[in-house]
Amino acid sequence: MNNNIRNFLLYLQKFGSNEQKLREIQIIDAKKIVLEDGFSYPPSTIAGIDAAYINNTAYTACVTLNFKNLKILEEKVIKTELQFPYKSGFFIFREGPPILDVLSKLRIIPDVILINSHGISHPLGIGAASHIGILIEKSTIGVAQNLLCGNVETPKIKGNYNPINFKNKIVGFAYLSQINTKPIYISPGHLITLETSIKIIKNTIQTHKLPEPLRLAHELANLAKSQQLI
Repeated sequence: MNNNIRNFLLYLQKFGSNEQKLREIQIIDAKKIVLEDGFSYPPSTIAGIDAAYINNTAYTACVTLNFKNLKILEEKVIKTELQFPYKSGFFIFREGPPILDVLSKLRIIPDVILINSHGISHPLGIGAASHIGILIEKSTIGVAQNLLCGNVETPKIKGNYNPINFKNKIVGFAYLSQINTKPIYISPGHLITLETSIKIIKNTIQTHKLPEPLRLAHELANLAKSQQLI
């Protein structure tokens, strides 16, 4: 466990019920985000992380793929009793610990990680995808199915994307990955550019609206939830 993660978990343990303190750490850490690629394109490996819930129990899954052919290289799922309630804008403090836990159990360290959350398209500029990237010092992208902040024109044609504008900055894109669906919202988390974020998502979409790593992680998390074997 690196010092970033250790300090984050200690801070959460100490101030988990104090929204003002949690907001302060978000504001401080938002300044640490680097919007430059932390790898040479194309990446070798890419992972997706998603979770399924039964009340306060989370089944958090990570699936790592070969980026070139999108073949599965590794799957991992864990069961966690969540300690933090759901609050919009504070997703990292609820889901951060199990995401960090599942990542710590991987045999393969992915070059890029897709997280079912937001990156910089967040009211404070730091969604869970950004925060995880900072904590583990890896390239991350947020992929969400709902807009959290900013303004964007909904794309009408499959494969098109439009910028999300927030506080006079582009913080991500609304991308129409399939016809007859709502767009997905893509934003860089950490150690990746806006341009590379959308490029990677476009290259990992197959027949589902979600990029393949996230689709597989979503299915694995829900399978674990339905079977409750862990």
